[in-house]
Amino acid sequence: MIQGDMTSDKSSEAYPVETFCDDCYEAMAPGTEDSPVVQDQGYDPSWGQVCADCGKTEEEELEEQNL
Repeated sequence: MIQGDMTSDKSSEAYPVETFCDDCYEAMAPGTEDSPVVQDQGYDPSWGQVCADCGKTEEEELEEQNL
């Protein structure tokens, strides 16, 4: 789980941005009260090309989507 440092003055530390594959993102139940997802910003490769939860690469995710 990705957790921010709410005592920090930097918003990037309080609300860290991570990359997740589709499966892991859906498992976090975005849009529900108990979801750890604060905001969906879409995919940006500058945040990393590997899922922060399961380690799936961008290439593996694209292969799954094209099946």
